[in-house]
Amino acid sequence: MNDETAKGSSEIDTRFTIIAGSLLLLIIALLAGLCLRMRTRAMRAEREAAGLRNQLKLSTGAGVRFSGSPETLETMLQQMASKAMRRYKVQREDLKTEQVNLNGRDVRALYLPADAAETLGFRPGDVIIVENPPDDDGAE
Repeated sequence: MNDETAKGSSEIDTRFTIIAGSLLLLIIALLAGLCLRMRTRAMRAEREAAGLRNQLKLSTGAGVRFSGSPETLETMLQQMASKAMRRYKVQREDLKTEQVNLNGRDVRALYLPADAAETLGFRPGDVIIVENPPDDDGAE
């Protein structure tokens, strides 16, 4: 009877070793697959970040570099906003106008649409006076 128990015990040990080894190999294979997948994702993310950086350089002209500090981000956003505002053109002929008295003179006032005014940073009720350029002699 001891021979049968020893034989059964050795058979159980062999089966346990095979199952444990198989599970260990399965875990190693799954970890290797996960590692390769994460590596592929990281490489794709780096490529996309480089592409976005190039797009940012093209859209801002000079190519502002973002180093990660909040002050640099704020500066970069201000530069981008100022460049976008310079490109924004108002179609004067399409705007509603009104004659108003300003400093004793009758002048034509233009009404900006709400979205255009908001883009430029104006609020309803703001009055904007456009100055003559410095190279102009002030002649109207």
